[in-house]
Amino acid sequence: MNSNSEEIPQWIYDDLFRHLSADFDYKKGNVLSSTCTSPHQLAIKLFQTFIDRNLGDPSLFPGAKEIEHRAIRVLGDLLHLPEQGTGFFLTGGSESNITALWAARNKFKKEKGHEALHDAEILAPASVHLSVDKAADLMGITLKKIPVDTNYRMDIKALEQEISEKTVAIVAVAGTTLLGSVDPIAEIGRLAQEHDIWLHVDAALGGLILPFYKAVGRQEILFDFKIDGVSSLTVDPHKFGRIPIPAGVLLYRDRSLLKNVEFYLPYLGEQARYQHTLTGTRTGASAIAFYGLWKHLGFQGYVHIVQAVLENTQFLAENFERLHFRLKLSPPPMNIIGVNAPPQYKVENIYKALWKNRWAVSLVNDVLRVVIMPATKRKHLETFLSVLQTILRNQN
Repeated sequence: MNSNSEEIPQWIYDDLFRHLSADFDYKKGNVLSSTCTSPHQLAIKLFQTFIDRNLGDPSLFPGAKEIEHRAIRVLGDLLHLPEQGTGFFLTGGSESNITALWAARNKFKKEKGHEALHDAEILAPASVHLSVDKAADLMGITLKKIPVDTNYRMDIKALEQEISEKTVAIVAVAGTTLLGSVDPIAEIGRLAQEHDIWLHVDAALGGLILPFYKAVGRQEILFDFKIDGVSSLTVDPHKFGRIPIPAGVLLYRDRSLLKNVEFYLPYLGEQARYQHTLTGTRTGASAIAFYGLWKHLGFQGYVHIVQAVLENTQFLAENFERLHFRLKLSPPPMNIIGVNAPPQYKVENIYKALWKNRWAVSLVNDVLRVVIMPATKRKHLETFLSVLQTILRNQN
């Protein structure tokens, strides 16, 4: 592939940019609503170079499949995946969560019979990602949401009361989309083991942040396969991994679990005849980009990324408090800040004014939500605070 942009006719660029000029640009640092970010330049080059590799047909692309395997082992080592574990690069957290719960449903059906699905349930915290709602809807299974505590973590006592013979799976979250909370997964894992229930951990956001906490001087948080009860786990390299979209990963504790979603394709080569993913065609570019970037940055390189983001999160949180905003969680558990506005201001007006000034933030009920990602630097946050102070003055 030749990616020389000069070979693309100017009229095509003009037509595209006429539409795309309205888009936000992560590199400008004004996207404070998304858990995605600008990819690393090396990852972009690797992705572009190997964009035609199809992991859905390893008979044609055995080298790409080997790199996917190596990338899975990198993530597996980081997330304490046992030797018998395995995984796949998918499109993102939504596909990974849906696929994991699909496998859990099929395992439940094999063990208890098809009739048991009529009143089957998935248990998840009220803070769970929308993809779990989608998975339950697709499979016709009731999703029962468990209340969260004052730290927005799944309430263990409430969970324990809901576990029954009808429970197909429990979903726990390591880095909620709203506030970055991490459920008490060690305790949830104990319950899952006691009741022999599939536990899936959605660490789409936290999976490439939390493993570096000890290295940046923060208290270690247990959330991954170090907890015996965890059956599967989602992590998104297109978030803190700095890989181009799409790049999600689903990990299984044991490759025997793949039998629950195994399908046979006789027309493909021998290596590709058994498939275990929702999509058949899967880009190899994301796996290659992640593996290459990990070789380039290493563990310490990702430590620097996480440390910078957490320092910027702390900086912004302290300045919010200085302006008399109230933090929903203090300190923020990860890279997401949720605040209530001072009583003399209307948070909706602040939200609208920020967007008018091209600062993308979120508003959930009365909570102003700000996400700090690697593309957002200290200088961007200083500008954001200056704009925010002007908005507050104008509302007085």
